Amino acid sequence: PQSRAVQIFNNTSVVTWPFLPILVIVAGDRKIDNHKFKDEFTVKAKMIPFDETIEESLYAYAVAIRRELHQYPEIGFDLEKTVKLVSDALDDMQIAYTYSYGKGSVVAELGQGKTLIALRADMDALPVEEKTNLPYSSKKSGQMHACGHDSHTAILLAVAQYLKKNESLLKCRVQLVFQPSEEGAVSGAKMMVDNGVMNGVDHILCTHCENALETGNIGICYGDYMAACIPATVR
Repeated sequence: PQSRAVQIFNNTSVVTWPFLPILVIVAGDRKIDNHKFKDEFTVKAKMIPFDETIEESLYAYAVAIRRELHQYPEIGFDLEKTVKLVSDALDDMQIAYTYSYGKGSVVAELGQGKTLIALRADMDALPVEEKTNLPYSSKKSGQMHACGHDSHTAILLAVAQYLKKNESLLKCRVQLVFQPSEEGAVSGAKMMVDNGVMNGVDHILCTHCENALETGNIGICYGDYMAACIPATVR
């Protein structure tokens, strides 16, 4: 499929990515001209096996992870329980990871090849009181995953599980970036970039859930997109 991209840090491109992890192997070992990539994504994706059985298994896994995270939301960079859950999941998959890009962050890598594609998910919650009364609602007063970062983290872990099982078929390296403090006044993304997380990355793909879209639909916006948490004082 064709997509569009905008350029971000260090002349690297970014596109939105869906739940289906087959798209992360699109680049292979080919070097994509970033200016051409900015206009139109033309490299053909090489599919790796994906059937209904795998889809159902990954979906069940993602739902279980998301509901566990939803019950124990954490804010900003103080993500001790969340980081442990992510780390334990990566340990179970035998995927190596590091905390070296800053407090509350986890970065893992798998695959092989020259091209490095990063997949990013934010992990932090909001200082909001949950009133949904769902069986998996927040157990922490005044804190809630009201923006869907629990689902982002769960999706990336499901993708990691799938890619690890098919690692021999990957034509590139894949970096899994779990980011703290997307919601905070101090940017977890900037911290990680300042600490070198983008070094060597050819393309980074990001996603955000959207309750205005029906399940099964993917929204792609041309040009710069998504808000930033930048505090402002009105006097």
